[in-house]
Amino acid sequence: MTPTTNQRLVVTGAAGFIGSHLCEALLRRGHEVVGVDDLSSGQRHNLAPFVRHPSFSFREHDIDDGVPVHGPIDGLFHLIPPLPAAMRAPGAPALPTPPNGLEHVAEFAHRRDCRLLVVGATGESYEDPFEPAEETSPVPLPRIAQDSVRIARLHGAYGPRMEPEDEPTLTHLLLRGLTGQPLVVADDVTSVATCFVSDLIAGMITLFQSNLASVPVDLGDATGHPIDEVVEAVRAATGAEGPLERQAATCPSRPPPGPDTSIAIDRLGWSPRVELAAGIRATAAWLREELGPTVGRRAA
Repeated sequence: MTPTTNQRLVVTGAAGFIGSHLCEALLRRGHEVVGVDDLSSGQRHNLAPFVRHPSFSFREHDIDDGVPVHGPIDGLFHLIPPLPAAMRAPGAPALPTPPNGLEHVAEFAHRRDCRLLVVGATGESYEDPFEPAEETSPVPLPRIAQDSVRIARLHGAYGPRMEPEDEPTLTHLLLRGLTGQPLVVADDVTSVATCFVSDLIAGMITLFQSNLASVPVDLGDATGHPIDEVVEAVRAATGAEGPLERQAATCPSRPPPGPDTSIAIDRLGWSPRVELAAGIRATAAWLREELGPTVGRRAA
C-alpha cells in the first residue's frame, strides 16, 4: 500500500495525550479519522479541539473487545495503553506486558489489508512489548504481513494535554512556577530527556508513510537537557523567581535508557525540531489555562 492523501485512518487511544495530538495532525493533513478509546486513561476533553471536525468520528470502546469500525480502512495507528502508575515504581522487577490490544488490531489490519503502526513507550522495569516471540518475527502479530507493520517507540513526550506521569520533573517545575512556589527538584536529577509532542507526531506519521517495515524505531531526544537549562526555560515561561532548591530523593532511581535515534535520522530524515524553550512556553501556556483564574494563588 502506498499512502496517499484523504485516507480513512483509525487511531486507538485517541483521547490520550499522544493520541489526541495524532488525530489532530492527521485531520490537518486531510485524512478522515476514526478515534477509539475506552476512556480508562484518556480524557474526553482532549478531543474538544477537533471533536466537531466533519472528518472525525469517535467510538468509546475497549480495544481488547475488537476494533469497532466498519467500512474500508487505509491504516491503523495503535497506541499501546500506558502501564498503570502503580506498576512503574523504579527498580521494580520486570513484569509481563498487560493486555494491550495488539492481537485484535493485527487481526483487524489483516482482514482489512491495511497498514498498521504500533506505538509504545519504553521502560527499563518492564518487558518490552516489542520483544520478538520468535527470531523471525520482530513483533508477535498473528497472520499479518510483516511488511505492513511499522513500529515506533516514544521517549520523553511532553506538551499540552500531557499527564503528570508523562514527564514528572517538568510537570512539577511548571506547576510550582505557575503557582508562585519555589522551584524544587530531587537531588539525583541531573537532566531531563524530553521531546515535544509535535516532533513525535511528525516522526510517527513519517514512519507510517515510509517503507521501513517491522523495524522498531526510537523517537525522542537522544541528548537530553541539563536540569539547569530546563529550570531556566521554566523560569522564562512562568515568571518564577528565587533559587532552585534541591530536595533529597524519596525514591532514588536511574534515568530510563535514552533513545537510539540513528534509524530515525538515517532512514527517515527525522530529528526533533522544537527547541526546549519554545516547547516549555507552549506547555506552560496550556497548563496556565488548565489551572484557571486562580493560578498563582493556590498550591501546586
